[in-house]
Amino acid sequence: MTNMTQATQTAAQTFQDKFAEITLTVAKPMFDEFSFDATANGYPAIVEESRDNNGDPFISIRFILDRNAILGEHPENECLFVLKGILAEKQFEVSAAYDQRPGKNGLLYEKLETRMANHTIIEDRLTKFLEAAMASRKPPVAPKPLVSPIIWKARN
Repeated sequence: MTNMTQATQTAAQTFQDKFAEITLTVAKPMFDEFSFDATANGYPAIVEESRDNNGDPFISIRFILDRNAILGEHPENECLFVLKGILAEKQFEVSAAYDQRPGKNGLLYEKLETRMANHTIIEDRLTKFLEAAMASRKPPVAPKPLVSPIIWKARN
């Protein structure tokens, strides 16, 4: 094995170790807490860890902001936040779909350098995603009338 090959393998292992550390100490605890709270309040939610077709590791939280819904039944209603380690690029990828309903485009996507992936950044991205997901499903507020309503007073 050449020194170049060893260096490449060491860098890849170092990145995998960093991703595993961030997953274990940052993402998984946050995702598990959110999933627990969501399901305790009647909302379907699940945390998943796996590898994609390229072998890149990821962790995700998937949920629906509807107590009567079932995960997987209508994917367009699901909210999905994925933290992935792109091994070939040695970067973290944050992708999120907070509103996949027809006519909506609730997507977030960002790549982070390894040095940027920390508790504060991951928590910030997850918080922004959750706020966007909840805001996208808020019922529209009825417009206020332009004039005050007429109040009838009976004459004495």
